[in-house]
Amino acid sequence: LSQLSVGGTGGCFLGVQVRYWQEETDSHPDYVPPDPDHPWWQPLPEKDCLPPGSTLAKIPLNSTTISTGKGFKVVDDCMGP
Repeated sequence: LSQLSVGGTGGCFLGVQVRYWQEETDSHPDYVPPDPDHPWWQPLPEKDCLPPGSTLAKIPLNSTTISTGKGFKVVDDCMGP
């Protein structure tokens, strides 16, 4: 769960969209994770749980990619609706 959300009371909890946002954010050459022990992007409450603007430009809040979960692959034999 730690790869997908910081969770907890007062934290951020996101569904499958976080993985798409992570992949997009982590692919940016100028992205530097705040914690080298956790190299993937994590949503932060102080940033309204949103990814950087450059990620939102490619995968906005109203994107069907993140709003439906279609095509999201959890493991090789399991795919979203």
